[in-house]
Amino acid sequence: MITVRELKNKCQKYWNAQHIQRSVLLGDTLFPLTIAKIRFSARELSDNFGLIREGLQHIQASSKSQKSFGYSVLFQTIQHRQLGRQTVPESIVFETLPDFLKFSGLGESYRSFCNVLQDILNTMPSLTSWLQAKTDKVLEYQQVWPKLLAVAMFLEKNPKPNCYLRELPIPGIDSKFIEQHKGILREILDEFLSPEHIHTEIQGFQHHGFERRYGFKFPETLIRFRLLDPALFVNGMSDLSLPLSEFRLLNLSCNPIIMTENKINGLSFPMVDNGIIIFGLGYGIQSIASIPWFQEKDIYYWGDIDTHGFSILSQVRSYYPQVKSLFMDNQTLNTFKSMAVEEPEDKRCMIELAHLSEKERTVYNALCQNTYGANMRIEQERLDFKYVQQTLRQIFILN
Repeated sequence: MITVRELKNKCQKYWNAQHIQRSVLLGDTLFPLTIAKIRFSARELSDNFGLIREGLQHIQASSKSQKSFGYSVLFQTIQHRQLGRQTVPESIVFETLPDFLKFSGLGESYRSFCNVLQDILNTMPSLTSWLQAKTDKVLEYQQVWPKLLAVAMFLEKNPKPNCYLRELPIPGIDSKFIEQHKGILREILDEFLSPEHIHTEIQGFQHHGFERRYGFKFPETLIRFRLLDPALFVNGMSDLSLPLSEFRLLNLSCNPIIMTENKINGLSFPMVDNGIIIFGLGYGIQSIASIPWFQEKDIYYWGDIDTHGFSILSQVRSYYPQVKSLFMDNQTLNTFKSMAVEEPEDKRCMIELAHLSEKERTVYNALCQNTYGANMRIEQERLDFKYVQQTLRQIFILN
């Protein structure tokens, strides 16, 4: 026989499933509500009749007939082969919403839900359809709904504001609040704003996706690079960092362009006739995927000899097919095998890489298959600098 505790759990699950909350929005009448069906087999009645009757007494003691609120137990009459004619419980029903709320202890939650919901709809009735599918958001964000709505209302009047989040002139709203609530704000703004006021092609939050989607300014990726030829120096400066948008417009008359992950390698790279080196981007290399003046340049990429490094190499070559690799070959691997460390398991790339040369793919596959040792990794900075210089002299004109 079902217990009072189990009935309360059923009520909580019904509430958690948002049935009550959704009925408020839709104007549906859920009551009388059958919260539990009760079925006994003939065998159960024969074997456990005493226990069933005892359980029924407990259930009835907490029912509406005894306490003037809560659930009612409905009965049916059956004919049992051994017990004869018997009246047994059939279902447990809440006749009204107040009965359900008082018994389950959800009255305060219901009142809070209705109050917050009304405030939302009074301010932004266009969210009605969205809320029907997202009723759980009403109480989840009940403390901050006024701020969420304030942001939405501002962007309705000032779409694509072209300012930093820090500059929003909304009382009580700071950039930290928006950073902490980007997920729910995106749902609200996508429902509320006109499509022409959203850059719908921008999907994720990576690389300031929220700001780009709704027309805010954002701190751009900085491209750090060294000019490797004094003829290219800018007012005597050789180590520069520029926002990506400015770097795109730079159009340096340099050749070659060298890229490396490691910052120290970038800083210590030998001077190269008419060359530059870009460093410190890692997987952020995608930020330089479409630099117009890169198209006709000789480009070299120097990464770690590990699966992660070859993954980035393949990525760079997908942007610029002319890319050649540096120090990512079988000779370098064998020369510095004693300097190997272990590549973290969560950093390993075990997929097919589409943009490797035949020789590069041979090394990559050997790393994936642990041919040279478990999770082998030879980091760029572990290469002997004399070896680096000697190899570079065979490729570039060093100054």
